[in-house]
Amino acid sequence: MIDVFSDELMAKFEKKLLSPRLAILSKCKYSNSYNLCFQLCPFYYAHELIDSNISFEGLELPSPFLKDLLGLTLVFDENECDAFNGCFTIKSIHNPVDLYQLAFIESRDGYLKVIAKIKIDFEFEQFDDFENLELVINATVASQIL
Repeated sequence: MIDVFSDELMAKFEKKLLSPRLAILSKCKYSNSYNLCFQLCPFYYAHELIDSNISFEGLELPSPFLKDLLGLTLVFDENECDAFNGCFTIKSIHNPVDLYQLAFIESRDGYLKVIAKIKIDFEFEQFDDFENLELVINATVASQIL
């Protein structure tokens, strides 16, 4: 776990705090699309332990099976980013997340890994003292789809 106590870090949210440990693929309950949730490693922010995730709802994928996603790369333009309802919650504040690219690759240990190019919009809610944050996150994928 990483601890953030310095006021000097308040202007820019540290990318290293957002360390995914697992990505979970699931089916949307009310549509034929999918959800992808990056479970983050817990971290300290403003003297509080944060256990959060970065999630996307409404992804259109060609298959619900992980083996079929191997090698798939999806690139989204500005208009498509808004359709996924991406979110990062910190201290009960929901920050929108834009998804620009999603790639499924085989990791060295033989598992499926997902890599996402994203932007967190901190200026949308109460974290407007933070700059918006662009970064690439990745994690091994697990599926809740039977």
